[in-house]
Amino acid sequence: MKRSIVVMLLGVGAVRGADFTADSRRGRQLFDTLSCVQCHAVNGVGGSVGPDLGRIVDRGFTPASLAATMWNHAPAMWAAMKQQGIAAGFMNDQAAADLFAY
Repeated sequence: MKRSIVVMLLGVGAVRGADFTADSRRGRQLFDTLSCVQCHAVNGVGGSVGPDLGRIVDRGFTPASLAATMWNHAPAMWAAMKQQGIAAGFMNDQAAADLFAY
């Protein structure tokens, strides 16, 4: 579980120099399949345990600021996921970029 978040954080930070293209459609699918949607909503669609990720950030949110926010939030998120029995899914650089694009 922790490894997935670390990979995402590293992947989000590396998006600028990556040799692949981020795809928001794939990011939307990952948001569901990685169980993010169980706790988080995007513009009112999804869970309500965590913040609505479509309403709390402005368009100037960068990969670096996302990585910093998630790094600081990760221990509380892991604890909440464990308590609710939600397993973290596999995350690689491409998935992290796609989620950021979404």
